[in-house]
Amino acid sequence: MEMKSFESMEEMQAFMAEQEAAAIAAITEEQRAIKPGDCWASPRPEYGCVIFGKSKTLAEIEAAERSYHDPDADVDEHEIELKELRWTLDSQRDAHERGYLFGTAWSTLEPRGELGSTHVSQMHPITEAMLEEARAHDWDFKACVVDGLPWAMNLAAGLPAATGLEE
Repeated sequence: MEMKSFESMEEMQAFMAEQEAAAIAAITEEQRAIKPGDCWASPRPEYGCVIFGKSKTLAEIEAAERSYHDPDADVDEHEIELKELRWTLDSQRDAHERGYLFGTAWSTLEPRGELGSTHVSQMHPITEAMLEEARAHDWDFKACVVDGLPWAMNLAAGLPAATGLEE
């Protein structure tokens, strides 16, 4: 993986905006249909794996945030918690509009799962049942292909040659 450096924060932000615009322009109709709460697969040859994920809905994010609420908080603490909740939900709405979905992702590199955001331009939609099949194969995409799982074979067939993931 290549590291990029910048002379200034402004230069970095401009680069990030260009990269985000390119990602948005590359979104297919299939990817555009992926919504919060959906499952996805993301072939990542640079990591030698496929990352599988399930995005969270805003209601799920809100419920998780509210679970951290201290019921014994005083009025001032409660107001701070509500401001943090609003900020979190507003941030997630903004991220959704820009194509990012927050949720849990699993792979052979992170089999226990990891929270984070992924851009829909990196996703291929899969069903919950497909996600469970990947889990049953310990997130090993090649094992899913070898076992002849139709969704894995279809995804593999669409990968560029020599990624190391299509076999």
